[in-house]
Amino acid sequence: MKRYLLPCSCSRRIPVAAGQAGGSVRCPGCGAAVAVPRLGALSLLETVATGPVSAAAGRAWSAPRACLLGGVVVALAAAAAATWLRGWRSRVSPLDESAIQAVVVAASADQAHQWWLEFERQGIVRPPLVEEQRRAEHARSLRGLETVAWLAAAAGAAAGLIGAVGAGWQRRVAGAAPL
Repeated sequence: MKRYLLPCSCSRRIPVAAGQAGGSVRCPGCGAAVAVPRLGALSLLETVATGPVSAAAGRAWSAPRACLLGGVVVALAAAAAATWLRGWRSRVSPLDESAIQAVVVAASADQAHQWWLEFERQGIVRPPLVEEQRRAEHARSLRGLETVAWLAAAAGAAAGLIGAVGAGWQRRVAGAAPL
């Protein structure tokens, strides 16, 4: 945080922050109350020389922290995708009764008879329509994608857990510095 040097009448310079603009501070030398100018005038004052960056602010990303963040992001994205796929799959039914009824109504008596013969030959199991086959295949594909998304979510969660454990271990080694 940027700090400014506010001059006092006793020639001491008092370090103040931008959050103190418009208020007043006590001089540690003479004890006098010194008015802190508003932010515009405060920015014209000399600034305190910046020292070394604090340990928390200057730390670079470590491998465990990157693994933690990456794992969490992958887990959340994959879980969202799997949830979306599950909702989409539930809307895709392999059986569309209205399509079947439309085909039966549009069929001639000869076609219906041929279908019945085919049913008998197959043990009265109606063959699926092309649309039903397409929908069943689509549902299987969505189920496979959902499985892959859940596996990716599990892998991301595992990577995040490994990163969290690594970050905790690294904190203990570094003397309990915060994440």
